[in-house]
Amino acid sequence: MGGFLINPKHVCLYQITFYPIFWGFHITDWNDSWIFFSQKHTVKYLKQYEPIGCRDPYTAKRLSDMGIKTHVTYCLTLTFPKREQQPLNGKIIVVDLPHNLLPQYIHKQAAYYSHSLPGNGYRESLKRILARELLNIYHKQARLVITSRLHCLLPCIAMEIPVIFFGNPDDYRISWVTELGVNIFTKNDLDKIDWNPVPISFEKRKMDMINQFNSHMRSI
Repeated sequence: MGGFLINPKHVCLYQITFYPIFWGFHITDWNDSWIFFSQKHTVKYLKQYEPIGCRDPYTAKRLSDMGIKTHVTYCLTLTFPKREQQPLNGKIIVVDLPHNLLPQYIHKQAAYYSHSLPGNGYRESLKRILARELLNIYHKQARLVITSRLHCLLPCIAMEIPVIFFGNPDDYRISWVTELGVNIFTKNDLDKIDWNPVPISFEKRKMDMINQFNSHMRSI
């Protein structure tokens, strides 16, 4: 990427080179993304920076089938630091689930939040602020999080917050979380759920992920 830096005394040409690091990379089936990433020039571009670190096995396999070297890295939010202690008088926090799904005694105790924003036109800087505030709420206030959101689940695992996850076990976007020790529940599983779960012990896996990333960076 090139450009001009203008100085009152002289004009000089500068060159900036970007080296992309693909880590936690995911390609969705929900639109025509795979058509784009299957094009020859796109495959050639990705091969320049292989191995491509993929968030999920599905993305890794499809890219691998196109001759691109891949490895599964999961998501970097899984490397968030573990919280040091449980909050006193912590809350049950429910994120993007209908009120009538949960047992009544859970519903009465719960505080409800959403990862969706009403309307459009939010600045990226504001979105980051709001995301940070939600993460702080989970970190400081939650004794239990119940959610259908992958990007609520993953930071909670990293922070070792007890979490109950609802979703479609056959959905390739989330099915891989079972590899982390997460149960994926549906509305038909309410009588099977332990509503007072212990957090997943994740520090060893987290360090493996960090070491994997550091090793990759040293190899570049």
